Amino acid sequence: MPFQNLNWNRIYESNFRGNQTLVGDFYRPLLAHSVQYDRLAGYLSLQNLADALQGVESAFESDGEIRIIASKRLSQENKPVLTDDAPLSEEGESRLALIAQMLDEGRLQLKIGEPRNNSDSGIFHPKLGIATDADGNRITFEGSINETYNAWYRNYERFKVHRSWDEVENEYVEEDVKTFERLWDEEHDDVEVTNIDDAIERDILDWQPESDEEVEEHVERLKKSSEPPASEATITRIANERELLPGAMHIAEDISSIEPWPHQRVIADTAASIYPESLLLCDEVGLGKTIEAGLTISRLLTIGEVSDALLLVPATVQPQWQEELLEKFNINAYSYEYSGAQRVLRDAYGIEHSLSDYETIDAWEDSHIGEFVSDRDEPTVVLASWHTARRSGNMGMFSPSVHWQEEHPGDPPKDNFEWDLTLVDEAHHGREGTNLYELLTELQNDTVCNYVLTATPMQLEITELFDLLRLCDLPDGWNDRESFDTYFEMQQDLAEALDEIDADGSETVEEVLPDLASKWNYEPYEGLTHLRTWAGMIQSFVQEHEDVAEWVEEQVDDSNFGLSERRQLNRVLGTGKLGTRDWETKFSNLSVDSLYFLLELGDETTPVNSADPPHVSEGGSS
Repeated sequence: MPFQNLNWNRIYESNFRGNQTLVGDFYRPLLAHSVQYDRLAGYLSLQNLADALQGVESAFESDGEIRIIASKRLSQENKPVLTDDAPLSEEGESRLALIAQMLDEGRLQLKIGEPRNNSDSGIFHPKLGIATDADGNRITFEGSINETYNAWYRNYERFKVHRSWDEVENEYVEEDVKTFERLWDEEHDDVEVTNIDDAIERDILDWQPESDEEVEEHVERLKKSSEPPASEATITRIANERELLPGAMHIAEDISSIEPWPHQRVIADTAASIYPESLLLCDEVGLGKTIEAGLTISRLLTIGEVSDALLLVPATVQPQWQEELLEKFNINAYSYEYSGAQRVLRDAYGIEHSLSDYETIDAWEDSHIGEFVSDRDEPTVVLASWHTARRSGNMGMFSPSVHWQEEHPGDPPKDNFEWDLTLVDEAHHGREGTNLYELLTELQNDTVCNYVLTATPMQLEITELFDLLRLCDLPDGWNDRESFDTYFEMQQDLAEALDEIDADGSETVEEVLPDLASKWNYEPYEGLTHLRTWAGMIQSFVQEHEDVAEWVEEQVDDSNFGLSERRQLNRVLGTGKLGTRDWETKFSNLSVDSLYFLLELGDETTPVNSADPPHVSEGGSS
């Protein structure tokens, strides 16, 4: 059946209030009517892809193909489960059998993507799917969704759908297809794409059925299976490593002793689904940042994204953190403490694990905390007081980069140890010029992902908010303190200044600039520089996030501005076909009403507020 004959939503999101799932509502019907399915996914588990293969049996009756480009982590995450002799459910065996059959017949092809960023810390992390039916109609979808069991069944996920038979949406479909083909043909300047390792391919093919009859048996078995199974990777790790892991590895919320509030569940699921994105968690006191953090860490441990984590908290709450992690989330954190003159890691059950002396001449992995973490084959959560860790003589115990610098000039080697996750509680104490600020700055080089917790970010000076956000990988254009200050000054002062000079909405920036500059005690060229810095930072954020750029373009197109003004706004924001060419000149020609429009846009297009933006009014202040 052609895609056009089916009902498709523009936006899909998780629904936990009934029996509906993203698999049943979207993924199964999509694959059941596709002859080709192309996927870009930052984190792809073959087992979890198999969890959602119920609709793909039609591929055995057509010449359809599935092509997937995933993060380099695909090989690292899947090989242990594919090669172990751990028992699988019957459904799990059938799913792997279908994957192997399609791979052997050339209808399932897998490649690995890795960014060309001269760094070992980045990963290939897009989220795009393209399905084609027998008539050549296409559906593309993009958003937070990953090909994992948790993503399709448990996380809060939200993604947008574009249809090729819709004239407006087809522009996005065509761009999506071009992007995928460039990547697949290994012609992308910024991403290196390679075939999967031969060893991994052989491991997959070991599951191939021996006859057509077996293939049909596997298909029929999956058709009859109605209950979504737990990930085989999770089942295997529960069965084999339950007593060794920092908590009984299970579905995080099921084993917690609390019922999280809805906002806590959404935050934890979202954080886990977008890992390794760094986050600033800044709820008011009493809204449960610790619960959000603990539930997120539990989820990341469960799905195998995080193995080694470092939690830095104030000394006064260190015992409380360890107790709550165990009692509420079944996470056995190792607390860094003193036992007489000996430094130890004490687990949540009171058992002390002695540490070797800290020696700067040894490799970090061979000394003290590094040795303990590196010698373990299980996930390890280290809990320490940042009062202790921030001392000059102690920083190297927690930061491999600082440790390296003790004995070596220059940057540490690229294969230096990295924490999968670093969390710092009450991070607002880490102001510029403090030892804690220095430690957290160094740890940015030592961690894949940062979670920064504070209850009081907006009670600080804007420069201190910058100190917190810089730990969360500020996008290009925002990682400058002076520009950051300018942006928020403009957001606070521009509307008032325009009102006070009684600017007419149809006047241009160039026309009102002398009065604005006088109001701010600037020379006109200084005022224009500040305005362009502000607008350029909005542009930078929009350009960094494709979903935001799409939303912004829709806001401009739906506004009440005339065609010429909309074109100039698109040029300033970089959302039109001509990009940002000559945007500074176009900015000077914008109307005052457009400045009000940009002010409303600027409330949402910042690293401070990265949720889906609400509607922006057009043609004036709100």
